[in-house]
Amino acid sequence: MREECFVTEETAGDRIDKFLAEQYEDLSRSFLQKLLKSGEVMVNGRPVKASYKAAEGDTISFEVPEAVEPEIVPEDIQKFIDETEQKVIDGEITVGTAFDMSTDEVAALRDSMKP
Repeated sequence: MREECFVTEETAGDRIDKFLAEQYEDLSRSFLQKLLKSGEVMVNGRPVKASYKAAEGDTISFEVPEAVEPEIVPEDIQKFIDETEQKVIDGEITVGTAFDMSTDEVAALRDSMKP
């Protein structure tokens, strides 16, 4: 989504990073700083640094990429439990192994071994 705004007399003189943070409260300051660092924020058609002082009449524009839902792949906990139980039986599991396990894996293993 393309965003565009104009600098007024009241906001002139502010650093561009501060100006954008105040104008776009729904965008994080760190996100805006990344846009500035990568040269994606344009003032009057030219990329600017975060230290640029906004001047009255400046046209500021930048592109906000569409949000993408990450693909979440579930872990095969049962396979992990089966493998770990076999390692316990074979004597391969040591106290240190627990430190390499996630909380979910430890809980699943514990629950699978309950009588």
